[in-house]
Amino acid sequence: MIQKKNLKDTYEGRQEINTLLKFIHDAAEGNLDKVKYKMLKSNASMSKHTGGYRDPYLMRFQYETQNHYEERIKLANCYGYTKIIADSYKFLFEGADKVLTIEGASDDQINQVMQDVDGNGTPLDAFAAKVFYNTLIDGVSFIGSDNTERPYLYCIPRASLKNMAYDENGLAFFIYETFKQKVEGIKAEQQECLYVFTREELAEFYEENDDYKLKQEVPNQLERVPVVHCELSDTTPLMQPVASIDLNLMNLDSEMRSIIRNQAGLAFLVLPQEVDLDALTDTTVIQMPRGADIAKPDWIGYPASGLGAHFQYIEFLQNTLYEISRLRRQQKNQAESGLAKALDFTQTRAVLNAGADAIETAIEQSLKIYFQWLGQDVEVRYKVDRNFELADFDDEIRQILSLQSIGLGQVAEAAAKKQFRNKY
Repeated sequence: MIQKKNLKDTYEGRQEINTLLKFIHDAAEGNLDKVKYKMLKSNASMSKHTGGYRDPYLMRFQYETQNHYEERIKLANCYGYTKIIADSYKFLFEGADKVLTIEGASDDQINQVMQDVDGNGTPLDAFAAKVFYNTLIDGVSFIGSDNTERPYLYCIPRASLKNMAYDENGLAFFIYETFKQKVEGIKAEQQECLYVFTREELAEFYEENDDYKLKQEVPNQLERVPVVHCELSDTTPLMQPVASIDLNLMNLDSEMRSIIRNQAGLAFLVLPQEVDLDALTDTTVIQMPRGADIAKPDWIGYPASGLGAHFQYIEFLQNTLYEISRLRRQQKNQAESGLAKALDFTQTRAVLNAGADAIETAIEQSLKIYFQWLGQDVEVRYKVDRNFELADFDDEIRQILSLQSIGLGQVAEAAAKKQFRNKY
């Protein structure tokens, strides 16, 4: 019997992990600068109030006025490195040939799995690619299996996991949150649901007045928790360091814009303390007080050499980005050796091979549960071809990154991405 008092329990560190996952997902969507799109329709304000917009990813400078900060938000630029790199791995995995073999199932059953594994018309290979991408971004993802009119599989994002535990017999229970659409007439709203899987029963709860109400509960005929987990090597998100550099570059770009603006168009006039600032206007001539010649007015501007360190730091971050993403840039005026390229390809293959291993195991285990709902004991083999097309992979990615960095526009960038996807 499921104890309702335990439904609000969560695994240790869930809030911190979900905050990290949201950041990585925003980066993987190229969406670190999303707040600016809420603000572009508003006019600049000359007020210096301290309230107003706050961006979760653009850091506010110390002593910076709210007006200046809001203008920086509007000019924020997310380079989208995380999205390009994550999508590239996804495209390579999608392009690999995959073979499914099931012993103990009919041809019609196998064809149904291949064409519609989730009951929503998703082919098995597309479903596997989605699980791979979720695992790449989140570090670990889950595949659930259920049975209504027929069995089906579905992805459970890591952020939805509320609690789980293992014992000597494996997975003891699994609890996750999701939202269901509740329709009344022409009104639709999202209702929070909680699913609880144990070896003995499967239950659905819905939230009401800060409490959980049981909607339905059925015996678990499988006598096992129908959830499979998938991870590459550990549960650390592979895109986390890339997303962090993306964040750093966006903030650095905004800081440099402020410095260039100050250097190019703003300077500070330093006046003696005795000058009446209220009398200072565009047409006012200020007479220096007698004996004040020691404290003459002076213009102060940002030193022209001040941006050198910033450019060096940007180059360091970009080189680091290429290294950790397995896309090393060729050094200036130097050709890379065949061995250097081979090493890069080897690192890229290592990620894809680890993903292929994890997906093969997860799909095989999930499909065994799928057929257990039908009372069938089957042998499943799901194989991903390891011959990933990498001959020109790093060069193609570098071209896309270059298009984006020099700002040729969305049309050119979209065309390059489409060409890359069709090729690989």
